[in-house]
Amino acid sequence: MSWEELKDDDGNVYYYNSITQQTQWEAPDELVSPLDNALSQTGWTKFTTDEGTVYYYNESRDESVWELPDEEVTELPLNDTIQQQQQPPKNEIEDKEHEHEQEQEQEQEQEQKSEVVETEEGAEFMTLLSENKVDSSWSFNKVMQKFTSDSRYWSVSDSLFRKQLFEIYLIQKANQEFKDAENSKESYKVAFFQVLDQYKGKDIKYYTTWKTASKLIIDEPIYSLLGNKLKKEFFEEYTRKLRIEHETHLKELRKEELIKLESYFEETLTIKSEFDIVLKNLKTSDYSNLNSLDILTIYDSIIHKLEREFETEVSENMKLNYTMARKARDEFKVLLQEIMSNNELMTSDLHWYQLVPLLKDDERFINLCGHKGSSAIDFFWDIVDKENQTLLAKKDLVKRIMISQNVEIPTDIETSGDDDDGFKLFATRVKELGNSQIDSEISDFDLKLIFKLLKEPSIGTKRKLDGSELTSGNSKKRLATLGYGAI
Repeated sequence: MSWEELKDDDGNVYYYNSITQQTQWEAPDELVSPLDNALSQTGWTKFTTDEGTVYYYNESRDESVWELPDEEVTELPLNDTIQQQQQPPKNEIEDKEHEHEQEQEQEQEQEQKSEVVETEEGAEFMTLLSENKVDSSWSFNKVMQKFTSDSRYWSVSDSLFRKQLFEIYLIQKANQEFKDAENSKESYKVAFFQVLDQYKGKDIKYYTTWKTASKLIIDEPIYSLLGNKLKKEFFEEYTRKLRIEHETHLKELRKEELIKLESYFEETLTIKSEFDIVLKNLKTSDYSNLNSLDILTIYDSIIHKLEREFETEVSENMKLNYTMARKARDEFKVLLQEIMSNNELMTSDLHWYQLVPLLKDDERFINLCGHKGSSAIDFFWDIVDKENQTLLAKKDLVKRIMISQNVEIPTDIETSGDDDDGFKLFATRVKELGNSQIDSEISDFDLKLIFKLLKEPSIGTKRKLDGSELTSGNSKKRLATLGYGAI
């Protein structure tokens, strides 16, 4: 391979071609791994920290992670290869199993040693070693030479058991020293974090590298007290903490802006609001952590809510209007009944214009106006039709009795130009019939209306009173022609 990766004096990585003597900052194709090529299609880029730790950064999301999310790995073109690379080798699995077995054996051995130490003889011997500050620099021969004169040394009669206790003591002491060192490490970490806090926000952020940060704190006393490896470990832990705080802060800002936008839309949007116009008039600087999809989602939610409220309101209004219309119709019917009871006008000969003055100022008539369904004039027609049906029945009664008694209609009905004279002659002929049913059921006013009905169809025809023209066709049109119920 002609290309190789090198670093300059400042630690920056560059690439050198030993054949062409060419140098460049970007990695040549032959050095780019299949994983890097696959990552370039997902928006993620692989980087390496100064300590050699690999992490990934997504510029569009402004997000960095130590490990790619599972869903991102699944979408990579080289997913199968990557997953195989991520799986541990067979020999590594075997090593881990062996380590697990060793850990179990060590735990069992430790339990046995604890049982030995807990004996009275073992406790006295261990106290002897502890009081004389025996440490790992001592050999067992030195212990024998030093403490043979002490009775506690001989409390353990078995020399092998005594040596075993000595080894247990050294192990316990080493563990205690390690714990003390760990506590000391924690103290150093707290002090180191306090120094970093002084540069937090302005000079040190969640994406700051150790190379940059070390130059800032090099003059701090704590810097010279710690090894470089430990300082890097502390710094990476600190930046991980900053990264979590940053991501948490962004989530809180986003949540606040979502609530703020929803409240604003609830106050300003109407059911006719169009998204393009809403987005154009929106002060997007107040919602810097939201994208267009977030805004559209909230817009749709509010619009759907307004539509549901509108549909509910329309449904309630329809129910209310139906109830009010039915009540208005019922009250108007009562009004017509009152007029029929108190006025002699309410007959089949009544005209609409004659009725209007009697009801135009009544609240029950005004309430009916404007409602769907039957109108005031429809109810008027119903009454006129009812009166007309009664009149037709009376006319048929007169006609039937006159025919049964061979009484013909006077010729004056056809020829007389004076209706009063014709009616007087007609009324006289009907009275002369001497029929009790006619006398009891038909008034003089009814006779006058019957006279009109019998006269009109006989013009230009025989004097036969069959009434067929009246009963066929549209009865309302017929009545309107006669002037009954005409507007």
